[in-house]
Amino acid sequence: MATVEELEERVEAVEAQMAELRREVARARRPHQVPWDGTIHEWLAAMSREAEARPSRREEIFRELGIPTDLPPATAEEIREMMIADGVRPEERLAQKLLREARDE
Repeated sequence: MATVEELEERVEAVEAQMAELRREVARARRPHQVPWDGTIHEWLAAMSREAEARPSRREEIFRELGIPTDLPPATAEEIREMMIADGVRPEERLAQKLLREARDE
């Protein structure tokens, strides 16, 4: 037969497991509102690690479409210059769009 101290230790262990399971349930239900017991710096570090470990939905969609996600950011003017370098004239596409819209009206 177990002593009172042993039973109390087992109860404490089970309560700790229950607390951890409750935290997991809270994370699953509200991933953006997870209760946190540490400091704000620890929370920010954990959120940063989690964000790096999990790809964003945008990256998943781009990968499915075959669009590389590791391209450096570019301004609209830089994109226009790249299009012209590839032989695409952005003005023509705009003119075609305007003509189509005029025809549809």
